[in-house]
Amino acid sequence: MLPQPLAHVVTLPGHGQPSATTDFGLIRSFTFNNLLFRKEGSYSFVISVDDEPVSRLRFAVRARVEAAEPA
Repeated sequence: MLPQPLAHVVTLPGHGQPSATTDFGLIRSFTFNNLLFRKEGSYSFVISVDDEPVSRLRFAVRARVEAAEPA
């Protein structure tokens, strides 16, 4: 749907020594202005780390209800 993958490099804070832990918490927040969908239905964003899918954010697109004319 997008013309190219949306990517962002995340740099984790270093502690001077290699960490034995491989889990890191990361809060994700995205704002998309004027993102239009051709039809309603189920969609998802795939989150990948080093080109490996690690998570999928699912959402639904519904048709906009037009406001009724005042009587």
